Amino acid sequence: MTVAKVGNIISFRDGMRGKVVAVLQNTVVADLTIMPEFESLKLEKDREVLRHEEYRVVE
Repeated sequence: MTVAKVGNIISFRDGMRGKVVAVLQNTVVADLTIMPEFESLKLEKDREVLRHEEYRVVE
């Protein structure tokens, strides 16, 4: 398991992506607005909290 750093792009849940804006002991906070399809997905929130086991670093 690779723990993301602030600024990394992560992938989770069937290809969703986010940019890490905070790294905590057991979780990261990811900004989802970097996805081109963010507006069309009509998500309730623009950030997601994920456990380190729930994502993988892609960039």
